[in-house]
Amino acid sequence: MITTTDRPAPTVVGAKSEVGFTIDPRNLAHVVSLLRDAYSDPITAVLREYSVNAADAHVEAGIPNKPIRVTLPGRLDPVLKIRDFGRGLTPEQIESLFCSYGASSKRSSNDYTGCLGIGCKSAFAITDSFTVTTFHGGRARSYSCFLDESEVGKAVLLSDKPSNETGVLVSIPVKKDDIGTVENKAIEVYKYFKVRPEFENLGNSRLQEITRPAYLYRTDGVGLRNGNSWRNDDSNIVMGNIAYPIKIDELGHNKIQEILGYTGFDIEVPIGAVDIAPSREELKYNARTKKAVLEAVKDAFKRIGKSAADDIAKSNDLFTAIKIFKACFQRHKLDGYLRGLGHKPVYKGKELTSCDIKLYDKEEEAKQHGFAVRRLVKLNTVRRGKSYQFAETNTMEIGLDDKLYHDTSSNQMEFYGRVRTLLSDPHFRSAYVFKTRNGGMDYLRNKQPLLNEMTFDDFAAIEVTPPEKADTSVRGPINNAKHSMQVFKLKPDDKLNEWQRHQSEYWLPASVDLKNDSGVYFAIERFQITTESNQRDVREYMDKITLLRKFGYKGELYGFKPSVVERLKKSKNTNWVLFHDKFSDLWEARVASYREALDNYLDYLQHFSVRDGDQEVIEVLHKETFAEGTVASMYKEALDRCIVNPPNVDLAKEAKLIDGHMWLLPKLKPTVDLDGLCKLFDARYPMALFWDLDGGRDASGQKARIARNSKYLADYLKLVDANDAVISTSTTKRKDKGE
Repeated sequence: MITTTDRPAPTVVGAKSEVGFTIDPRNLAHVVSLLRDAYSDPITAVLREYSVNAADAHVEAGIPNKPIRVTLPGRLDPVLKIRDFGRGLTPEQIESLFCSYGASSKRSSNDYTGCLGIGCKSAFAITDSFTVTTFHGGRARSYSCFLDESEVGKAVLLSDKPSNETGVLVSIPVKKDDIGTVENKAIEVYKYFKVRPEFENLGNSRLQEITRPAYLYRTDGVGLRNGNSWRNDDSNIVMGNIAYPIKIDELGHNKIQEILGYTGFDIEVPIGAVDIAPSREELKYNARTKKAVLEAVKDAFKRIGKSAADDIAKSNDLFTAIKIFKACFQRHKLDGYLRGLGHKPVYKGKELTSCDIKLYDKEEEAKQHGFAVRRLVKLNTVRRGKSYQFAETNTMEIGLDDKLYHDTSSNQMEFYGRVRTLLSDPHFRSAYVFKTRNGGMDYLRNKQPLLNEMTFDDFAAIEVTPPEKADTSVRGPINNAKHSMQVFKLKPDDKLNEWQRHQSEYWLPASVDLKNDSGVYFAIERFQITTESNQRDVREYMDKITLLRKFGYKGELYGFKPSVVERLKKSKNTNWVLFHDKFSDLWEARVASYREALDNYLDYLQHFSVRDGDQEVIEVLHKETFAEGTVASMYKEALDRCIVNPPNVDLAKEAKLIDGHMWLLPKLKPTVDLDGLCKLFDARYPMALFWDLDGGRDASGQKARIARNSKYLADYLKLVDANDAVISTSTTKRKDKGE
């Protein structure tokens, strides 16, 4: 990749001499270590750098569509191997390129992704030695690359044998504990490779994961993904087999930032279009890159808008048109932007504004004409044994994954048997099933002519899956016996941090006396914590549980199933408190103690007549060193005991109600007699009463004045202490002489 610089030639006036910057050979080891430590994710870096180099070798050899070969490490052979079939490297190239930091042969062309000259040494980020075998000129030469005492590295020729092959093989030993990590990282690294590598030691199920994310809509060079909430930071610039996340705050365009904040895009750009950081982990957001990314995003929007509008206009039926409309135009803020560019979703002369199709008006009407329209939705998680939702509807709210089926003959058993078949398909998400009798579909088509355009799959063609037979066998004690119990207690706090495969593994069977015992409990169902609106995993409550302990509650936390919760409600027993209520009570008590302590502290702070510069004054005073044993040091120690940071971020957010002085929140109420200490301070340092520490109303230079005046005050305190020490010493000597 051609590297660029936007640095202008400097103009120097009055220069007497010139000295160029160099790297002292004595410091080379330090510089090299900085390069090795440049990767925040070393394993990903190793996979990416050597694979990119291998793909570049195929481009250089004129075989860009030939896959490189990646052998993942295993327990018996914990070595990562990356092999290309390019031209290979000569001994001279091994020395000048592979063993030279910063050297690259790819900076003269944007046909190649590489250019930095450090990627082929990235293995040193995870190991002290690795092997490179180059097949070139009828020879296979193997080199051992290792870090020696110089910490810079060396390459030693191990073997030189005849060979008819070409290319380069890099073999990197991997720690056994990292074998699984390498496999997981490889899944992510190769998702954006245009030519997927050939893999060894990777199962078919994992191989299927190496694919780009599912796109709601895709056109040439642009893929649009879903985004569910603000700060969806999930858009990428895809350049040369690598996806670089877009930092939307760097773009400086509010409207585009807001669109990308909710919707993810993958945008392909030519190699060299943007600059990358030395680690190749992210883009380098200089002026050139910012401009290029912003232009690429704008161009992507134009292409998406034009292509989607064209596809909607060419759609054979409204169902297809609405799916495209929903995918592209019904994204947050994108609709208005695309329409502003002149791209409008028009189907058969009518502009689309909604994804809904009203089928009929009244339920009696449906029964009279012998039809029912049912929407089937596959749930992501099974609840109470249900893996789907099913409801009759008179309106089609067309979704991206919806299918259409027409059912004219199935009885109830057949109907649910076919539903089971649909649910067993991992790609199935949702469907509308039109169940009609006695010409009901004809009536619907007349009522809603748009249905005539739509193609329905035959529901009767779906194979009937019989229901599972009930298991009546008798077994000994098994883990599932836990599901029949009603009362549980959470595992100890340190065990909750350990990830468990099943929610039930966070809970231990327990027994309590609801009438006489007391405690704090969660309402749980299927071992998930239930609230009024949803169910949540136990681990989502870890932060609140930690806070509850900080607030002082040290008892057990129980889980009660719905039947137990109902018994508690009916008995009106106040011995047992719901976790949420206990947390709220302790929280409010803690905030109240903060308010009281803060009021006390602000009273003490008024002693110095400080107004606008509170924080700066205290910061300066605390940096000064007072003589031990003086009133000033005692006063400072007392202030230190009042001023501490809030115990955690969430508490700080809640404490905004405390007069905006979040930085002053004390952890405990003062435990010293500051009032008496203030009087003692006044008597010893009388001039401090008249010291002006206020920076004044003028903001210009305020902080500097506060710092300066605070420093002068500290000097005054030290001077008094020093003089008192001299007087005290002199008095002691006179007493010793009997004067």
